Amino acid sequence: MTCHDHSEAKLPLKLYRAYFDTMMHKWMYDADPLEQLFQEAGFRELRRCKYLDSRIPMIADVERPNRFSDGICIEGVR
Repeated sequence: MTCHDHSEAKLPLKLYRAYFDTMMHKWMYDADPLEQLFQEAGFRELRRCKYLDSRIPMIADVERPNRFSDGICIEGVR
């Protein structure tokens, strides 16, 4: 998933994208509050994962190492 650079867009388009662009991060969480949200959403068997550490058999087909450099990954079952 790529965050797009909208710096050259005109103001109305910038405002539209800022409000509706679901590809950009809008919230930041530490691991504990994120795990709480997962539990509230009905997930169980939560665990913190490292790059390519997953119950998903073909995770290497979709994961990218740069997504783990500054972030956290929590996996759960629902």
